[in-house]
Amino acid sequence: MTQRKVGCAILAAGHSQIGNGTKLVAMLEGKPLINHVVSAVKKSGVFDHIAVVCNHNNIGSIMAALMTEGLNGGLSYVFQPQPYGMPHAVFTATKQSLAGLGCKHVLMIPGDAPFWHPRTLRVAVREHLNPKRHPMPKVTRELFPLQEGESFQPDVTMLTAPYDASSPCAEFVSGRSFLTDQVHVNGGPTWVLNQGEQEPPHGAEITTGVAVFRAPWILGLSKLFESNGEIETDNRHPVATALPSIVNTYGARVANLSVPLDLQSVDINSAEDLTLIHERITSRVTA
Repeated sequence: MTQRKVGCAILAAGHSQIGNGTKLVAMLEGKPLINHVVSAVKKSGVFDHIAVVCNHNNIGSIMAALMTEGLNGGLSYVFQPQPYGMPHAVFTATKQSLAGLGCKHVLMIPGDAPFWHPRTLRVAVREHLNPKRHPMPKVTRELFPLQEGESFQPDVTMLTAPYDASSPCAEFVSGRSFLTDQVHVNGGPTWVLNQGEQEPPHGAEITTGVAVFRAPWILGLSKLFESNGEIETDNRHPVATALPSIVNTYGARVANLSVPLDLQSVDINSAEDLTLIHERITSRVTA
């Protein structure tokens, strides 16, 4: 891992609130949401550097929450000035911190997704760095050509999950982006952003919010981010700078790893989500 340094960008710059504060410090199973995520990232043991992407209003409460468990050590903090979407947050973390520390690859993980297992994060990084078991067909790429010698390295490895309306987790993800046949990976179709306008079809691979990027690829999108002023509103991500849109527009070498549709795929967007998750956990424990 030392030859190919890997960073992690924990996305915590959203403005959603639960109660009187940022949702990222809302309590779940006795500790703040953000603490679950940072703990999993650290326990995975695969990241050379970790950056937390905050906004100027929530950094104080996030740092205080992490200090309660001694999780703030070894972290860097960067600011995303506006909620310009998840890829822009990764770009910000990479440009302001991780690339300067020598990271050649960056995993993004939402700060409000508290159930990711360290083992899953390890697998995501491993399969991104060594994708021999997952051949990558080349998607049209005109603006940002691959460098010499990198023909077998994916630009993006996305963790996706097959949608099932009967799953106990379906109500948390029914508005998720899903992939369409505009992009083909691993010999079959993946899916493009739909912005929650329709329920994903059964079996469609929905985005989970976790992906691994080649740092040069994400940094190569600087002109796109600098010229785009779309911000996230009501938990709807900007269309032009959403990951599936970027992949389709600019081209990339893409891999996807399909994980089960379970609690790992769940993120917490509201007080209602938090209540439902408490109920799911309680019913699972008492069953």
